[in-house]
Amino acid sequence: MSPLSGASVPGRLPGGGGSPTLAVGDGARAQLGLHIHCALAALFVALIPVVPAPRDIAFAALTAFAVLRLPRTMPTYRALVRQPIVWFLLAWPAWQAVSLLWSPDVAEGIRELKAMRAVLVPFILWPVCGRGRYLVAAFLVGVVLLNGAQALSGAGLLITEHTELHPGRFGGLLNPIQAGISCAIGLCWAIAAVLVTRGGKRAMASVALVSAAAGLFFSGSRGPWVGAVAGIAVLLAVLAVRHPALRRRVTTLAILAALAGIVALATPRFQDRYAESVTESSDSWAHVDVTTSIGLRLWLWQAAWQEFRARPIAGTGAGGFVSAVKETQAYRADMLVLPEKERIVIAHPHSVYLHMLAVHGIVGGVILAGLLILALRQASRDREDPIYAAGALAALVAWTVGAGFDCYNRSGQTTYELALLVTLTLAGRTHSATAEEPAPPGPASTSTEKS
Repeated sequence: MSPLSGASVPGRLPGGGGSPTLAVGDGARAQLGLHIHCALAALFVALIPVVPAPRDIAFAALTAFAVLRLPRTMPTYRALVRQPIVWFLLAWPAWQAVSLLWSPDVAEGIRELKAMRAVLVPFILWPVCGRGRYLVAAFLVGVVLLNGAQALSGAGLLITEHTELHPGRFGGLLNPIQAGISCAIGLCWAIAAVLVTRGGKRAMASVALVSAAAGLFFSGSRGPWVGAVAGIAVLLAVLAVRHPALRRRVTTLAILAALAGIVALATPRFQDRYAESVTESSDSWAHVDVTTSIGLRLWLWQAAWQEFRARPIAGTGAGGFVSAVKETQAYRADMLVLPEKERIVIAHPHSVYLHMLAVHGIVGGVILAGLLILALRQASRDREDPIYAAGALAALVAWTVGAGFDCYNRSGQTTYELALLVTLTLAGRTHSATAEEPAPPGPASTSTEKS
């Protein structure tokens, strides 16, 4: 594994200025704690794309254990809190909480704020995030499990509220949109793994690749589809440019991906969704039709933009989107005229970016833009390991593009995924990942763990 870009001294952040690496605890107790921490981290990451309740239990257990280990791991956090992206991540829920002061719907604002518990992910994973390959593998295991749940839904053996609300689209135990973006992220990582690994690891990565691709397709979610295409394009381009030895494999996989895309385009599932999108888009530009999927999205985007223009600095406040929409003339003209049984239930504007501007104003928009720009920047500069440098960057692109079509920030699961991607590209992660005790006097003791 190559060293971090710009880090000539082990244990220092790129560009110097980091603190020396701390020695790994030699005691059996320290090693046991590290192994338990890794196991809990892997369990939590594997459950992110599968099922909400067990995932949140695993998150709580991991958080509690990370707190218990603070006496040993606290010195390593200096390298973490010096990174600007961490402060942008923390600023997001902080501004959300402050905006409750002027929110017209505090209860809904608190519900939205709960999804931001994901900002703890970098802190609870920091002591073990140097073993990032294991965490990526755990996420891919979760995607395979998700695909199994989707298959059960398709066979009629797993019926949930999402199955009834979205007939013909399969998300397993998740909303099909959530399942789709999880599969898109997994697909980016799986493709990277197939290209850079060999033997048994490549075989396992291939299983994850097929599962993620199938799950993405059967989710029927257009936003994740577009995000996945963008992410895969970035992935193949980055690998081809930065790793000349992989160009033949990249070319082969690009051809296979193109063929798979052509086959997918010819399927009734894609044809129906495409025809639906074209018809609804043209109809909605001609006249407002909020009863269609595309028409409703266009209406909500316009409503969110109008809310932002009315309150450009601080927005409506957390949870205030729906209340503000219901006060508009457009709502009375386009929504209340519908028969009561056909009334549209409005929850959000189907766009992270428009939601942030409408609810949190320019301040929220700057926080989100800063977070995503820093995340993409650090992922693009991370050359430590192709499975990170290409896979994580591609997954971030998929998430960022998909976020334009749905409110990922209102879901704990999709916010967990963003926080995980940020965590696994943090500078200096491998040098502080297993540090538990101060180095003895004299020359610094270093221990860089291969991930």
